[in-house]
Amino acid sequence: MKNEAPFILEWIAYHKAIGAKHFLVYTNDCSDNTNEILDRLAELGLVTRVANPWDPTSRKKPQHVALADAMQQPAYQAADWVLTIDVDEFVNIHVGDGRFADLFKAAGDPNVISFTWKFFGNGGVADYEDRPITEQFTACAPEFIPKPRLGWGFKSMLHKSAPYTKIGVHRPLKIDDEENISQVRWVNGSGRVMPEMLLTNNGWRSTKRSLGYRMATLNHYVLRSADSFLVKRDRGRINHTEQDQGIDYWARRNYASETDARMHNRAPMMRAELYALMADAKLASLHAEAVQWHKAKIADLKSRPEYAALYENLTEVARPDAIYLTKLEDQPEAGTPADVHIPEPEALLLSPDQIAAKIQLLKEMVQGKIRVADLRSREAELGVSMDVSDLAQKMQQTPRVAPAATPQKPTAARVVKVAPVAPNPSDQQRLDHAPIWLPKAPDTTAPAAGDPRFTDMRAHAAQRAGFFWESDENALFFEPFGKRLVVTFDNIHVVQQKEGQRWPWGYKLLSQTLGCSVLGVIGSKRNWFRSHFVHDSFDHLRDSGFFDQFDEVLFYGASMGAYGALTYSQCAPGAKVFAIAPQTTLDRRLLPDDDRWGWTARLDWDDRYADAAEATHLADDMVVLYDPYFEPDVQQVDRLKGDNIRKLRMPFFGHQLPQALVNMGILKPILSEIFEGRLTAQRFYQLLRARRDLPRFQHDLLMKAEEKNHPKLAIQVCEYTLKKRDAKNIRNSLDRLRADLAKAEG
Repeated sequence: MKNEAPFILEWIAYHKAIGAKHFLVYTNDCSDNTNEILDRLAELGLVTRVANPWDPTSRKKPQHVALADAMQQPAYQAADWVLTIDVDEFVNIHVGDGRFADLFKAAGDPNVISFTWKFFGNGGVADYEDRPITEQFTACAPEFIPKPRLGWGFKSMLHKSAPYTKIGVHRPLKIDDEENISQVRWVNGSGRVMPEMLLTNNGWRSTKRSLGYRMATLNHYVLRSADSFLVKRDRGRINHTEQDQGIDYWARRNYASETDARMHNRAPMMRAELYALMADAKLASLHAEAVQWHKAKIADLKSRPEYAALYENLTEVARPDAIYLTKLEDQPEAGTPADVHIPEPEALLLSPDQIAAKIQLLKEMVQGKIRVADLRSREAELGVSMDVSDLAQKMQQTPRVAPAATPQKPTAARVVKVAPVAPNPSDQQRLDHAPIWLPKAPDTTAPAAGDPRFTDMRAHAAQRAGFFWESDENALFFEPFGKRLVVTFDNIHVVQQKEGQRWPWGYKLLSQTLGCSVLGVIGSKRNWFRSHFVHDSFDHLRDSGFFDQFDEVLFYGASMGAYGALTYSQCAPGAKVFAIAPQTTLDRRLLPDDDRWGWTARLDWDDRYADAAEATHLADDMVVLYDPYFEPDVQQVDRLKGDNIRKLRMPFFGHQLPQALVNMGILKPILSEIFEGRLTAQRFYQLLRARRDLPRFQHDLLMKAEEKNHPKLAIQVCEYTLKKRDAKNIRNSLDRLRADLAKAEG
């Protein structure tokens, strides 16, 4: 810590309020009274201050030296938990009352927790005020910013039970005995277990796979006011002592595309601790002295031409939101201004001309050519806007999870954790997870001999500490991988397979590729899940609170499976649904014309879960995919009503949509983006462009063009197809169409 005196008491008060017991602080050649404030806090029993033993002539970094020394300090050795953060970083906990104890409980008692940064920008604040930082600054980065990944750095909290032998700036390091890796219970800010590869490497930036904000965020107030930024620059960077904190540093961290004021909910308990600290007369006097020093330093810096120019640049020159800048953290800052880009999905909403105009404006802003006062007129000239007030909604990627009461776990439940298994090439992408508890089987489970096609599933569920419930007509297979759950339902074609071993529909993609826990609803008969066993199983899972322990739940299926996904999703309020070519019911009293599967008229359509059209209101987001020209499916989809239902059209594929998605290679991104809450209609139709290279689509589009008497369109389809592949029937059709068109135009 260096020259941070006016900000210390808020930081101490806040973290003390959420459960911190002691603060070990290293200082570096302070000019203000940082040392004096910390020494007084030490006298009050809250702080241990140590002068950093770093030698400026060495090649070591100051923080690394301090952390190595910290491990020898009694305060460190006596601690149960250790968190390494700076005075501009605040842990924002979103569960319970916002305290560390609430987080530990909600995350399943891990021994390492990583908090991903959320950068808070300047928000147009020029003047320094002696007021809590957490109350002044609410403009911030969106949670999903994979490029540049500077904003996805994380800091970690380490429990003494974890087998790491070294602490780093961002994460624990070094496990002497690799056999102790199994003792690591490392979760992210959503309580989800971190990817296994992170347990032993030195990575400190989140990826799409390891990102998590649901339970906790590390608010990083990296800029503060323009006034205070001058002091920050004068102080210099702690680890990167050779790098200047100038306008490029400012621009790449100045986010304002989202507003996050959740810290205001913690203000009362923070202020209670702050008032208690300020009740100490000596501490109050030292804080007042710190404020005056800070103000005097600001005035002194502004009197210098270099800093006056920087201040003018910060406050009067229009700069783009950092979301539009692409330079990465490890690139040198001096003299290499960031490049610009327009992130999706905003780019998908703009025409090519609008994109070009906005890129031009962004580059002019990066180059410092536009004053704040002139920005609106320049926007009008180019016909674009730099307003980022709605960017948060466009860029938002963290799913919204409906609040639910904490379930009471049934007495027969057992807590399990996946046991380590021998490495297997097919298992390289699997995730470990926080403990998941299992309910006992419902009373309707039939202990029959069982379907021989399910033998491998039974054994695998037992090996992986899951469960396998079975009746004469259906089965439920559960394998725990992590805090994301996909509930997947068989379709009729899978059920009809008489030989070979069965697995839940989409199992390999969902578990091994996407790293999700899987609850597979299996059919041994074509009964559309109209059985007491399936009804009772979902009643039981719902009532036991099984679904509530997962961060995100997705119900997924096609045709018969899509019916199951739609109708049983009501058992997990707040879940997402991806239904492909669904039925809502096959009750002839409701849909007399849908007789594609005649035997279904004999099924029981009077019992529970009979009509999916009545079961959609509890879902957070339902994505329904169908062919608008395939009338039987259109009749089914038309029955689905609600603001939470998004119907996406996939024409000319009939009822065979799932295989088409696989053939196009777009099923994985669609599933991932539904889970992450970022599959917009524009994004879906962008992915769907891959259909142009599918022979089935080319053929059906050609037939439809001829049916609608559009010969020129039909010729275009033939010409495009022949550029991609040599098809004799298409070439013959092209010759015929050209001849017919020439004759008609005569």
